[in-house]
Amino acid sequence: MRSRVLCSGLLLLLAGAALGPGAPLDPKTRLVEGKVEPYRDLNYERTFQAGIPAKVIALGEARKGYLGLYVFDAHGNCVARDDEVTTRTVDDTAVEWVPAQTGPYTIQVNALGKHPVEFLMTVRQGGAS
Repeated sequence: MRSRVLCSGLLLLLAGAALGPGAPLDPKTRLVEGKVEPYRDLNYERTFQAGIPAKVIALGEARKGYLGLYVFDAHGNCVARDDEVTTRTVDDTAVEWVPAQTGPYTIQVNALGKHPVEFLMTVRQGGAS
């Protein structure tokens, strides 16, 4: 139920564009639709500004599989992650961090189980980005 409410809220609040895996995310992109296959990951790249809080939320659409969400800096260091799997947050993930450097970051969405997961993801930096 919580997942459906959050998905509905994201859809109402954010105008979106669908992008393929590995696609760079334009800072104006508000919503990304994706599907990650079992035990696989999808990577998206976006430039973030140093010192400004950033947030990524990925919500699964069917609660059929488990999601993990990771953010890596340009050097491959994991700077934020959410891979805690509980019965309440099966396919709902969120991370928030403050980028230490301006530059490209890789956002990785993982299917942590044997089922594919369709998801909606929003990426934001600052209050109005």
